[in-house]
Amino acid sequence: MKQKVKKIGTITFHWAANYGAVLQAYALQKHLKNCGRDTEIIDYVPGLTSILLRIQALRARDFSFWKREKKIKKFRKKELTLSKKRYYNNSALFSAEDEYSAVICGSDQIWNESFAIPPKRLANLSYFLDFAGSAKRISYAASFGANKIPNDMVLRVKPLLERFDTLTVRENTGAEILKDMGLDSSVVADPTLLLTAADYSALLENRVLPDAPRVFSYILHKNQTVCEEISAAVNKNFGSETDAHVNDYGIYEWLSFVRDSKFLVTNSFHGTVFSLLFHTPFITVPVKGSGMNDRILTLLRSVGLEGRIAEECDEAKINELISSPIDWDAVDKKIAELRERSAEVLSDI
Repeated sequence: MKQKVKKIGTITFHWAANYGAVLQAYALQKHLKNCGRDTEIIDYVPGLTSILLRIQALRARDFSFWKREKKIKKFRKKELTLSKKRYYNNSALFSAEDEYSAVICGSDQIWNESFAIPPKRLANLSYFLDFAGSAKRISYAASFGANKIPNDMVLRVKPLLERFDTLTVRENTGAEILKDMGLDSSVVADPTLLLTAADYSALLENRVLPDAPRVFSYILHKNQTVCEEISAAVNKNFGSETDAHVNDYGIYEWLSFVRDSKFLVTNSFHGTVFSLLFHTPFITVPVKGSGMNDRILTLLRSVGLEGRIAEECDEAKINELISSPIDWDAVDKKIAELRERSAEVLSDI
């Protein structure tokens, strides 16, 4: 009997109604395919999490969530190669343990405490590859989404992390967390940086897209006062009455807005990433009180643009950032070096 040729499986947050989450899943898969790998995204959609997100959207009367999800679903169907079977819980994933020669977890905040140790203390260890059997285990640009994790989480996940063949993370803080467990790791680029601006522009070819605003504000979370104030100041500088806020656009529209706007204001990591790729001048605003800002700082330091971070609405500084040119050739060179080093991790799967 002919032996079944196994694929490379990836597991991540491809199911989220979030532009960055879906695009990083797309980018990692596209990179692997460009390298000649037979790969698919394991269609793991944790049922409880999915239900809770929808309940939250209903309670908040966030009707844009449903519109956005409908459009993102079309992108998933067209652009992502998913496993034929969908898995709704951790135990179901064990039926797939012999399907893959290697399993890659990442990127995104797949190692966030809220998944590993939810309120009911029913740990979901899927993203730590407890189901992977004899497959090669690799984390690519995984994130804890925090500067530290509690001891009870360490006790749960360390035995699984010790079984990994390769550990890579997205932030310096993630590497420190692993180091405290006695585990070696390296910091690599987010999957979205494995592709070029041309790769993403190819997704937009022959599409009817709305006109991009002069100033595009991509602001996550509510009550982001400083980010809103900076957005208003940038609009004033550009002579715009209003800016565009993302509500219910699809991924193609979102990409075109980042690419074609004159300036971008964001508190988003992936908003910052695509500004760099598309050479769109930008200001990034940290999310106050968040433990997730390190990924932005790590990225901008790597390309020498940490000065584009604004923590308060200082109009003089805002105007200076708007008028200061960015050396995009230097940025491209540093991203290319980061891309090459990061791709090396995936070269011998």
